[in-house]
Amino acid sequence: MRLPKGWLLGLTVVVLADLLIGYLTVESLNSFTGAHSHLPISSFFVDSAGLAPAVAGSLLAAVLVAFAGAFVLWLWRYSPEAISKHLGIGRSEDKIALDLSATPENELAKFTPEAIAKFLGVTRTPKTPVAERAANPQRGAMKVGELQLAENTETKPFVEVVQLEEYPLKIYAAVTKEEGREGYTYAVIEPSLSAAEKVRLADLKKLLVDELDVDLRSIQTPDKAERYLSTKMRELAKKYGYKIQPPAMTKLLYYLNRDFIHLGKIEPLMRDKLIEDISCDGAGIPIYIWYRDYESIPTNIVFETDDELDTYVSKLAYSAGKHVSLAEPIVDASLPDGSRLHLTFGKEVTQKGSTFTIRKFRTDPLTIVDLIRYNTLSSDVAAYLWYLIEKKLALLIAGGTASGKTTTLNALSMFIEPGEKIVSVEDTPELNLPHENWIQSVTRGVGTPGEITMFDLLKASLRQRPDVIIVGEVRGEEAFTLLQSIATGHGGLGTIHADSVEATINRLTTEPMNIPRSLVGTTLDCIVMQLKLRLSDRSVRRVVAVTEVVGHDRRTDEIILNDAFNWDPVGDRFAFTGRSKLFDKITQKYGTRPEEIRRDIDGRRVFLDWMAAKNIRGHTEVSNQVREFYAGPYAVINKARVELEGLKA
Repeated sequence: MRLPKGWLLGLTVVVLADLLIGYLTVESLNSFTGAHSHLPISSFFVDSAGLAPAVAGSLLAAVLVAFAGAFVLWLWRYSPEAISKHLGIGRSEDKIALDLSATPENELAKFTPEAIAKFLGVTRTPKTPVAERAANPQRGAMKVGELQLAENTETKPFVEVVQLEEYPLKIYAAVTKEEGREGYTYAVIEPSLSAAEKVRLADLKKLLVDELDVDLRSIQTPDKAERYLSTKMRELAKKYGYKIQPPAMTKLLYYLNRDFIHLGKIEPLMRDKLIEDISCDGAGIPIYIWYRDYESIPTNIVFETDDELDTYVSKLAYSAGKHVSLAEPIVDASLPDGSRLHLTFGKEVTQKGSTFTIRKFRTDPLTIVDLIRYNTLSSDVAAYLWYLIEKKLALLIAGGTASGKTTTLNALSMFIEPGEKIVSVEDTPELNLPHENWIQSVTRGVGTPGEITMFDLLKASLRQRPDVIIVGEVRGEEAFTLLQSIATGHGGLGTIHADSVEATINRLTTEPMNIPRSLVGTTLDCIVMQLKLRLSDRSVRRVVAVTEVVGHDRRTDEIILNDAFNWDPVGDRFAFTGRSKLFDKITQKYGTRPEEIRRDIDGRRVFLDWMAAKNIRGHTEVSNQVREFYAGPYAVINKARVELEGLKA
């Protein structure tokens, strides 16, 4: 254990050790010279134990050397402050460094956020949460004063430190703020390497490139690939005579796994669940991220040269199963984890060189309960839309870029009744549904020979007898086919880029979609308008309007609309306008009276409020609850109502 900071205790230990070493030296010399009768230890060895003076002296000398060696090791390893100040070693009170380079493997686990806070003598307090942070209570913030990020790195005040998950080492992400500079910086804290370790890492990378006889990405799982790489690295180290200590081996394996199996420099960013987008704008420019608590901020990760960035972009394309070159410098693809990837190569189309943008895919997608808790929409709006989906009405979710359209589409799609056949059509696979009876169709090679477009897939889907058709994004001629299929009785869901309901109608009725207004007015049932907005000092996503498409006026060629719900930006609330024309359409189609419709929607609202109150938010959990609801809706609603009243009481 480390000694306390008090110099007095450390100095006392040093003085006592010096006295003991001196005494053992005198005892040893007395045994050799025969003056053992005057000192107790040498007298015991020679007179009582019957040892020869040379043997007794040698034994005492061995004890002396062992104790002196242990004392020197203690001085070198723990360096009490009273001595370190004179020798120029150890920690300084003015600058505390989080140095992972000299940390033994068995001590790396000590660098937890709590341990760092205790080490610095600060209190770990949660940062004032934003709404989106409610679902991540484990990601508490920590006030830690100032830490040095890594070797030769400028010391910056840490606003927040979090430990990234799924790493054998303790890898940290820190949000920092420099004095005199506006905005924040996201810093990845990885184990630092000494100059010798950096040379060794470069050598091992070259050897692995030359001697690996298998593509690591072709191995079934990343865990198996990491085990294979670890075995191969140890074999090469032994073969070429590299003597690598366990702590250094652990660090080298981390960097080899990061660069050979995963996505290299940006892999820690991919592991942080609060990062939504990752963007590189060129060589020498910090990578920017969209961080849920701080929005768009730079990181401490930079691709220094054009060659380094070009090589990395080629690697990204290969990871996505695509090829990028100067002849085909633009690629849209999906990474193995489902994240959307857009990249450009060289300076053919982007003047600053190669670029890439990654929109991360959530393995645990946001559910309708998350959206209610974030106030993206209210339980009243969600229950209303649930009822429309259940009755197979056609919905389009409209909004701008990064407004959360696909997230809302995925959350609402969970309301499709279990057992119904779903066919989805997407450019890149983003939907994540719990339904078994689901065919997920994805386009292939758009713009190349043998291409399969959204239009081709949508036409094919009509031969698969779907109950519900989902189109990831409506943007071309497939829109006409979608509305025609809805007109024949299929349920339909999709998203479209537009910043208002009127813009949505205009996009549908003009090139390249060019759908007749009469078909839009009689087939499309509802437009859900979702936007990304600034509210106070933060960015939020809100369903600003739920607009019903009532019909088409032949005389004026206008589409008749009715607002069912509106969002009040002042109170950040959702209000029902008191009228719904779709109730009449449902009554004509199913014979359900308006009062029964209102009762059913209210029951679904109670059920959603109950899930939110019980924090039932996981993808699988919500799916199971919805299945239970469809198995016995009245029993589930009554149970939810009783438990909600109990919670309020």
